[in-house]
Amino acid sequence: MKRNKFIGIEIGGTKLQIVCGYGDGTLLHARQLAVDREEGATGIRKRIQAFLKEFKTDEVTSIGVGFGGPVNRFTGKIETSFHIEGWSGFPLKTWLEDLTGLPAVIENDANVAALGEATHGTGKEYQKVLYITLGSGVGGGLIIDKKIYHGDIPGEIEIGHIQMDRKGTTLQDVCSGWAVDEKIRAAVAMDPDGILARLINGNQRAEAKCLNDALKEDDPVARQIFDEMTDDFAFGLSHAIHLLHPEVVVLGGGLSLMGDILEKEITKKLQRYLMSAFAPGPRIKLSNLKENAVPVGALVLCNQSINQKRMEPYLSQYIKEHKETLEAIPLKQVSELIERFVHAWKEDRKIFVFGNGGSAANASHFVTDLGKGASDMLSRPFRCLSINDNVPWMTALGNDYHFDEVFSRQLNNFAVAGDILFAMSVSGNSPNLVSAIEWGKKHGLHTIALVGGKRGKLADLADQVLVIDSTHYGRVEDAHMTICHMICYAFMEKAVDMA
Repeated sequence: MKRNKFIGIEIGGTKLQIVCGYGDGTLLHARQLAVDREEGATGIRKRIQAFLKEFKTDEVTSIGVGFGGPVNRFTGKIETSFHIEGWSGFPLKTWLEDLTGLPAVIENDANVAALGEATHGTGKEYQKVLYITLGSGVGGGLIIDKKIYHGDIPGEIEIGHIQMDRKGTTLQDVCSGWAVDEKIRAAVAMDPDGILARLINGNQRAEAKCLNDALKEDDPVARQIFDEMTDDFAFGLSHAIHLLHPEVVVLGGGLSLMGDILEKEITKKLQRYLMSAFAPGPRIKLSNLKENAVPVGALVLCNQSINQKRMEPYLSQYIKEHKETLEAIPLKQVSELIERFVHAWKEDRKIFVFGNGGSAANASHFVTDLGKGASDMLSRPFRCLSINDNVPWMTALGNDYHFDEVFSRQLNNFAVAGDILFAMSVSGNSPNLVSAIEWGKKHGLHTIALVGGKRGKLADLADQVLVIDSTHYGRVEDAHMTICHMICYAFMEKAVDMA
């Protein structure tokens, strides 16, 4: 079977990535480029257009995008970018589809990265994964059972916008890569001969990359910046944990590349801010996919979207055929069944219901509704019993005699002439049901059979037969249960004249 290829695109505040690969996260080709903020959204779109020409889109099934900002996942429009001008209101989904002729799915980049990590990265062993990206901004994504959790449009897990005080300072303001860059620039300006200044050496882009090296040289300024950032992050993270209580928190983005020192420091400081009932809190782990988290997640997103779209026509057809099955229920015969139940109630007859497998479950359900719901509306209850429910008795009868006799031998203990036997079977040929109906006929019971399109022996034996003209087990069993509900609700909703 040919595997579907997808294109994954990451549009961030500092980098643009485009990959081609499979839905299992396998990357076949990858391109990465630093984003020029001065070129704005127009420049990024030109780069995307140029990159896409390098891929053979005729071999690709769809495109998935992780965008650095709030998006409308239904329309594929960008709400805004907090980092790059020119994206607000842009119809990215439509633009990509017109450009390539391929279907596209658009998501927030933190959601997509979270999906990548939860399916093929650090979080793959967990069911509730909170991913936080510490990049040019601070974003978050929550994955539950390998699916993205979505809030209302356009919001998601906007952890970066958690307010740290009443003045409006956000977690992103103090813990993003750009925020750390600004702190380092200020420190270098104050001490141009210090360790940080020497390590940066005039490079005015992504100064945070030098923070780890400065810590290794025991730079006190770097230590202060690091301590403030990790403490602020632990404080902000505690709010998310108290609300969401994930199993694991995965840290991604550029700052996560600092490695174990970041993981250990946040794990330690987080304890100060968690309530004791949550101690020690979720595991704090670093991204395994690192810079490939969004591209891999975009491929997974495409695969999930394709599978969902494949299922929708099947489900729609299933419902259509199910409706046709229900609409074909012979209502005159159902009315006759209800009259038989009225007669049995008036004469205080016992009603024995039974079946195998799914029909056994229907029998139990029917007796529950008849014995309680319908009976509650009457002056005295129906005397009804599901004889497929006593497993010890059935296994004893099947073991000591024969499985074909598990119902008929129970009837021998309880049933008398005039009682009702009510059997349900899709095939109509189950030997134990046939044996019970034969026993009932022999001993003067009124026998009823609900069967499927094959009819079977039960249709030839029973006094009243209702056929659902289908051989699909699910639809026939559902139709049988619908008939049982019709019978019960005729009494529950007082549609029956009991005079």
